[in-house]
Amino acid sequence: MNELLIKLFTCPIIVLGADYFINQVHYVSPYQAVITGLIIAIVAYFIELNLLGPGTILLDTFLDFLLAAIVIYLSSFVFPGSFISYTGVLLTALAITAVEYFQHVWLVSVGYRDIP
Repeated sequence: MNELLIKLFTCPIIVLGADYFINQVHYVSPYQAVITGLIIAIVAYFIELNLLGPGTILLDTFLDFLLAAIVIYLSSFVFPGSFISYTGVLLTALAITAVEYFQHVWLVSVGYRDIP
């Protein structure tokens, strides 16, 4: 459950940081960036529950990249006034993926398997 809390904290912060520091990412309001990050965190957590294991770190990380890119891209259509270029989508998704990769390595090293 701690891994979900970590994701719920890091993903919105990364998307919000991208909104402030990357010119190609623009949300009208900070809550739009936070909601986008929360959606990425929740879906990534369920992907992690089903896939993450010792031999699937790269696969899970790649799926996190695809998920982040798709959600961020679609958020520009869902939230009125927001604009995110392809470069902004890729840079933000890469930032999320980098954090997710290190989290996956850590979770596998401590023997993560939180499936009920």
